[in-house]
Amino acid sequence: MATIVTRSGKGSPLTNTELDANFTNLNTDKIESGNTVAALTITNLTVSNSLTVDTNTLKVDNTNNRVGILDATPAVSLDIGSATDAVHVPTGTTAQRPTGAAGMFRYNTTDTKFEGYSDGSWSEIGGGGATISVDNFTGDGSTTAFTMGGNPLTENNTAVYIDGVYQQKNTYTQSGTTLTFSTAPPNGSSIEVNRISASAVTVGTPDDNTVSTVKIQNLAVTTEKLANSTGASDGVTTAKLATNAVTAAKLATAVQARLRPELDSATAKTSAFNAAAGKKYYVDTTSSAITATLPASPTVGDSIQFIDFAGTFATNNLTLGRNGNKVLRVAADGVVDQNNFAMIWEYTGSTHGWLPVS
Repeated sequence: MATIVTRSGKGSPLTNTELDANFTNLNTDKIESGNTVAALTITNLTVSNSLTVDTNTLKVDNTNNRVGILDATPAVSLDIGSATDAVHVPTGTTAQRPTGAAGMFRYNTTDTKFEGYSDGSWSEIGGGGATISVDNFTGDGSTTAFTMGGNPLTENNTAVYIDGVYQQKNTYTQSGTTLTFSTAPPNGSSIEVNRISASAVTVGTPDDNTVSTVKIQNLAVTTEKLANSTGASDGVTTAKLATNAVTAAKLATAVQARLRPELDSATAKTSAFNAAAGKKYYVDTTSSAITATLPASPTVGDSIQFIDFAGTFATNNLTLGRNGNKVLRVAADGVVDQNNFAMIWEYTGSTHGWLPVS
């Protein structure tokens, strides 16, 4: 290290030459290679080239923009492949989730699951697997049904052998844990059933306002899915759906029929006809009154729409043939006698029958 001359060390005042030398040494040789500094505080540090700490502890490769931990030659942006212990990822509750960005990864302490951010929401990272179990039986020449140790869900998840010979799937059926042969295996025969049991895959609950239109399959919203949520543990509740996410295309055919009956024909009815649930009819009574016979065995929620095609219902009425069910809460046919009438009729059950809803 460069020498700094001090007054106490010299024992007398320093000369101008010694003072100049001290300043020169301070500017050029603060810390020399090979010297150890016990403690050093640096407010800001900029390294313009690669940085190595203890050979393999930390390597910053400025040429390839890579960082290696326990690896002096990192092969990717962050390389810790030489470590054998673990990586401690960020952990926190659901409420502590950061603003999401694609590719984020953390451990959720609320759900006790790993999760990642993708496609606009946080979801669990994980999956299920499958195990193969073997059941062995002995045929007695009369027994056709055998109880397996688990439910394979379908014959396709089984492989059956009798005395080592593979059995075609059309020679037996599966229902729950019961395997039934069409013909009893021979007496003393060895029966081996290999069944695949798939473990469940848990899908994380989506965040509020994240289930958009593109995430809902067309025709997926059935009547059952329209029921109100009954608890906080339910999956896709109203809060999960983004505004305007449920379009007409996402509604199941039966739901579409209930909300907006499908046009039966572009040609108006001009004579008596049988009306079907989920249909819309143009009815032209210009020449005479017409009877539309309602379904004999409707289901609660079925709907039918009738439209006064020519504006003549007041002159020649449209009669709704009740066909054994009530119309407007009474056991009698309904009569529509208003011009320009266009209304949907919905079956509400045996107590009130068919009622106009719009």
